[in-house]
Amino acid sequence: MLNKRIAIVVSHMDDEVFGMGGTLLKLSKHNQILIVSFCHGMNGFDEKRFESFIEVISKVNAKYDLYDYDDVTLELASTLKLTNKLDNTLKEFNPDIVFTHSKDCHPDHVIVSDVVDVLSRRGRFQGVYKFTIPGNNEWTDNNFKPSLYIDITSEFKDKLKLIRYYREYQYPDPLSPKKIKYHDEYIGSIINKKKAECFEIHQEIK
Repeated sequence: MLNKRIAIVVSHMDDEVFGMGGTLLKLSKHNQILIVSFCHGMNGFDEKRFESFIEVISKVNAKYDLYDYDDVTLELASTLKLTNKLDNTLKEFNPDIVFTHSKDCHPDHVIVSDVVDVLSRRGRFQGVYKFTIPGNNEWTDNNFKPSLYIDITSEFKDKLKLIRYYREYQYPDPLSPKKIKYHDEYIGSIINKKKAECFEIHQEIK
């Protein structure tokens, strides 16, 4: 992907690095990036997490839009309102490509995935690709079928740096740096690379 406008649509500040941090770093070298987060914190605005989010934004030279929903409250909002809000953001940025959540066990991830699905039916995007957050997909019957693998061997060390801007989870949590390393090594082995991230192709126009 070169010279594209790429929107990364997530539920929470940090999903962008846990879901696709290495790919984000790779794409940021030759594309324009917008990161959209629907939620701003668990109980109101989370200043510390926002500061970490801004550090990530600066490292990948991206634009961002942060909505004002609390974590785990998206299911209380009108789906139409959420869809229209994202639609207005994306109309302004006019992305070629959208990355977002697959439908895992986190209700916020499912809702954001559904909202992107609605907008993708309008045929405005060249591609829509979905990722998982380690530790979430394993607890759902979501039939996630990765069909796109991106080599992040060169970006992996910097991915860990992005993750450490946020809370550092302790091993054996699936979001701990050690488990992330094992996870990305396993995905990499599928394509004979040291480390990789995988995505499900939801929509692709060639």
